[in-house]
Amino acid sequence: MTITKAQVLDVVNGRLNRAETSIDTELLWALVDISGREDFITREAYRNTEAGKKDYGLPENFREMKLLQIWDGSRFTEPLNKLTFNQYRLLATSIDEATDPTDFTVEQNVLWVFPTPNRAVELRMFYTIYHPDDLDDILFPDQFREAVYQGTLMKVAEKYGLKDSIDRHLQLYEMEVDKMITNLARKDTPTIVKYKDI
Repeated sequence: MTITKAQVLDVVNGRLNRAETSIDTELLWALVDISGREDFITREAYRNTEAGKKDYGLPENFREMKLLQIWDGSRFTEPLNKLTFNQYRLLATSIDEATDPTDFTVEQNVLWVFPTPNRAVELRMFYTIYHPDDLDDILFPDQFREAVYQGTLMKVAEKYGLKDSIDRHLQLYEMEVDKMITNLARKDTPTIVKYKDI
């Protein structure tokens, strides 16, 4: 079941005993904050490099690059090495023999590759995003429902200076977000079962 803006509005009005007609600002805050905490919303995209060009714009709402690969004509290569921007700058000032990139960094929503490509190659990007501004399409699945509610409740309470409600909903919000982070970590941890021959 998807989370809708109307459901969040009903919960806010019911739990805070209010008659709000718009919670867009508060709801968007909660969605962006949750999506900024961990790799909750992931995307895959493709783009081509250009010969002699080393910097490229990134997709809308970009948060963090998780993996970058090049199509070599028959398969995707091993992932490119991720560098800090300072490491990239040091490399870029050294000998830059134009060839297929082996390294990358991201700085201020710009993807920088090294070495500078000498031809057009296809890049495959796996990355995370912040939740988009479209509140009619909430991207979080149902298990995030209470976190979304609590974050929005906290921001509405904050708007009206309801100190006790702010503290209570902030605490509940942080608990819910922590639970989602823990669930994500568990999902990423392989389960090892010891084999016993009978």
